[in-house]
Amino acid sequence: MDSAPAREAAAEVLPATSAQERLWFEEQLDPDRALYAVPCLLELTGPLDREALATALTRLVARHEALRTGLLRQDGRLLQVVLGPDQVRAELAYEDLDGGPGPAVLADGDLGGGPGPAAQAGEDPGGRPGPTARALERAEREFRRPFALARPPLLRALLLRTGADRHVLVLTVHHTVCDGASVAVLVDGLLGEYARVRRGEPAAPPPDGPGFADWAAWQEERLVPERERLLAHWKRALAGVTPLALPTDRERPATPDHEGAVRHTALGGARLAALRALCRAEGVGSATGLLAAVCALLHRLSGQRDVCVGMPVSRRDDPALAEVVGMLVNTVPVRVDLPGETTFREALRRTGRAVADAVAHGDLPFDEIVRAADVPRGADTPLFRVLVGHERAGGPRADNTGPAVRELRPPFPTARYDLSYYFTEDADDAALSVEYRTALFDPDRVERLLGHFRTLLTAALAAPDRPLAELPLLTPEEERETAGLATGTRVEARPPVTEQIADRARRTPDAVAVACGDTQVTYARLMDRVRRLAARLRELGAGPERPVVVAVPRSADLPVALLAVLASGSAFVPVDPGHPPAHLARVCADSGARLAVTTTAARPALPQDGLRTLLLDAEEPPPGSPEPIAVPEPGQLAYVLYTSGSTGRPKGVMIEHRSLAGLMAVMDEVDPIGPGDTWLATSSVTFDVCLAELLWPLTRGATVAVSAAGVGRPGLAAELRRFAPTHLQVTPSAARLLLADRDTAAGLRGLRALILAGEPLTGPLVRELARATDARVHNLYGPTEATVYATHHADPDPEQAAVPIGRPVAGAVVQVLDERGRPCPPGVPGELWIGGTGVARGYLGQPELTRQRFTDAPAAGGRAYRTGDLARRRTDGVLEFLGRLDRQVKVRGVRVEPAQVERALEEHPRVRQAVVTPRTGPAGITELIAYAVPAGCDEAELLAHLRARLPQAMVPAAVVALDRIPLTRNGKTDFAALPEPTVRRSAPGDGPPRTDAQRAVAALWAEVLGRPGPGTDADFFASGGDSLKLVALYERLESRWPGALRLAELFDLTTVAAQAEAVERRARTAPAGPEGAGPEGAGARRVEL
Repeated sequence: MDSAPAREAAAEVLPATSAQERLWFEEQLDPDRALYAVPCLLELTGPLDREALATALTRLVARHEALRTGLLRQDGRLLQVVLGPDQVRAELAYEDLDGGPGPAVLADGDLGGGPGPAAQAGEDPGGRPGPTARALERAEREFRRPFALARPPLLRALLLRTGADRHVLVLTVHHTVCDGASVAVLVDGLLGEYARVRRGEPAAPPPDGPGFADWAAWQEERLVPERERLLAHWKRALAGVTPLALPTDRERPATPDHEGAVRHTALGGARLAALRALCRAEGVGSATGLLAAVCALLHRLSGQRDVCVGMPVSRRDDPALAEVVGMLVNTVPVRVDLPGETTFREALRRTGRAVADAVAHGDLPFDEIVRAADVPRGADTPLFRVLVGHERAGGPRADNTGPAVRELRPPFPTARYDLSYYFTEDADDAALSVEYRTALFDPDRVERLLGHFRTLLTAALAAPDRPLAELPLLTPEEERETAGLATGTRVEARPPVTEQIADRARRTPDAVAVACGDTQVTYARLMDRVRRLAARLRELGAGPERPVVVAVPRSADLPVALLAVLASGSAFVPVDPGHPPAHLARVCADSGARLAVTTTAARPALPQDGLRTLLLDAEEPPPGSPEPIAVPEPGQLAYVLYTSGSTGRPKGVMIEHRSLAGLMAVMDEVDPIGPGDTWLATSSVTFDVCLAELLWPLTRGATVAVSAAGVGRPGLAAELRRFAPTHLQVTPSAARLLLADRDTAAGLRGLRALILAGEPLTGPLVRELARATDARVHNLYGPTEATVYATHHADPDPEQAAVPIGRPVAGAVVQVLDERGRPCPPGVPGELWIGGTGVARGYLGQPELTRQRFTDAPAAGGRAYRTGDLARRRTDGVLEFLGRLDRQVKVRGVRVEPAQVERALEEHPRVRQAVVTPRTGPAGITELIAYAVPAGCDEAELLAHLRARLPQAMVPAAVVALDRIPLTRNGKTDFAALPEPTVRRSAPGDGPPRTDAQRAVAALWAEVLGRPGPGTDADFFASGGDSLKLVALYERLESRWPGALRLAELFDLTTVAAQAEAVERRARTAPAGPEGAGPEGAGARRVEL
């Protein structure tokens, strides 16, 4: 660029740059935090002249106009006010921390990722932190202190004495007037001026070339003819971009929390040398190679092929700008597409092209790039959540006239992004610092991320032509840890279920085994009937591997029939005689059954041809000598249970005796039961959980009380009173039905164990149950293909929105695997695979489907079942269920899991239950529809609740209020029975204001936008608003309705209607501002220079 003309030494007012506007605005969202403080920490060893250092600091500020610049908003514009050299004085604050013995010199942290400087600084003999540790703590407090951006200099200096001739200099500069390259200029300039002062020399002459303001004006001038072309480019380049869904330890807060921390590691010389060699071969720099490795890692962690990260780009194109202090940097999105079979070599090439493209179009300020992308605005970064930076390390600084100087790692008290990867590369190694938001990540998670990066990079460099999906992520320690966490306790082989119950009958023959209504069956009577019926079934053709249909209404005969089939050596096929005859015919035909156990009343529902029957109420075999019970082999078929199939054909899941016996061991671990206990069995016989209800208590000498009513039907409350059960099992949806009925809810009080299964359990429901019963709550998960249960979580935390599914049950191996069958790192979603003793034989008569779903998985212990469920494992080993893989939908290009929206809706204090499902409208557009059981709240309130917690793409188009969520016969949500919503379709902008509040808000919009306000439902940003105009609107709203809104909320409340509703609701108890008060009434919110 050409040399700039000389400017007057007096104060000068210039337009702020777009980057300064962005940073200024983001700090208005959280004015009490120094979000954009640039820290620098110098260790000074040797004699130090404090007065000379203070003079050098003043000279430094006089030399660089950026340090004399403040930011002032006036008439809706943000301005740079550059004061003259004599109008600003820098101050050097001083504190003496040498209060006792302690380590004299600061340690520079452990590049291997160990404890940082503060942890290594030590304590004095009295247990008090030493002066060096106190220096780091004091520096962190200094870095947290916000700047008054309208009051230069935007530089603070604090000198901390840590010992004799030992100091730490803490420099803090605001990012609006400084970038990373500027820090080196400032440090070198400060040390140089210190040497000049000590030698009695005058200050160095000011730079001959342009200053920061000149550069800013030149950049804007250069941008004018290119702006439209660049806008068009970024609009194309960022079409359909979606934020990364990274594994976190906590849900994302509604309002961004910038509290931060940092962890460190080193790549190692060998890794760096290998990376440089590969990068040279591919014609890219090592910085691009490191960026490619980060993108590969994010691709693996998120499961997304479209990876978009931020990258700072220096705009110091001209050598004349080398010594300029200022924010000569722009942040640009780098979008890298990594399809399934992409290798690391190809990732390097793709990243190189993406970087070159971003840099070539990087003159467009970031705010304008965001506008071009047309992404939903929010209080957080709208395009990316991860930043990747790179710099070359400088050598140790020293001067013969001053102390030895060493730059130290500063603590990072704030985090601007979810994760920021900062690489510092020197000749022999590269250090990596990962800055992270503590609201989202725990230190252990970030340490694991560092390990994953090292592991992935090592494997990629060893085999650059191997697909990224095949590269390992887990460290060897994590692999061993994951294998241990995935395995339940060992299960010893047990006798068949019938033999276990027969043993109980021999020990307690007169105890009540089964009850239903007024009927009671002792153990002796139970086993006598089972033996005689089994003998009759064998006469009718029953035997090993032969299915026998059991179609018995809910009665004391139901467990008798199931056990009789097992005792005959056959496998039972349970069906509900109340199901449609056509469905029963399909099951009978598909199973190949030629024999059925049923009753006179239920027989007409079954096929009339080709099926021999044993009628329990009409063909009771006569008493005789005890018949032996068949002793099956462990691998012999025990039962076939039919589940719905996506093709319309029901799937018959084949379970063997070893698995059924293993289920008994599982239940023993969940909550022991024994003589004197009663389990009230309410589940349908076609729901696999019924086997835990009808069979397991009998193996332990307890009583099975068969509910003739079932959940949700009249009579259950009376059964609870009659049987006073100790154990009960229901789905979460059914539990809500129990709580909704006062009499039924009262019957829950005496329970000892309440087992919930079949659906996700939520914290709000746990809280409701805690008020209704003292029972211990158990959350169990498992598909029919894994013999009922695979994981167990006891005593769930009622404050968790979604209750975890827990750890593997006895005999199970439960792994979260990626698409290549590799264990996912903790927190990374993957498909749940189940191995172990409970795995089914497969699907009856469907070998191809069996091969697809039951396959060899070494990570899951061998042969395993692919559940199709999405889950993740926490670092403590507990599993979290995230929903069905086939329930994931894309809404406006964003991948959405409806279960996450359901959890957010159920966090509303007056929502008892919620279900979210996708619907496709007449125009072919997919949108989410929420169904809720609310109490005293309307749709608008619920939508506002969701907008404050979820990205816009995840907010449903409508919330339909229901008295209750419809359920299937098995007690699960019946999605097909949900009513069609009536969604109000408004034209863009909708109508004119209708209430006083809407008219007042619309008038403020008109003032800010400079034209008549749009309709009540028009979006502020789509109507011409930007960040500065949003601040202006906020000030007017604050003046009219003090305290009713926060600036950050306006990103979610982007319409006149939403803002008017919010201020009406919140201003009812707040005093209104003076009539006619204008924006100047918000003086406390503005900072004048």
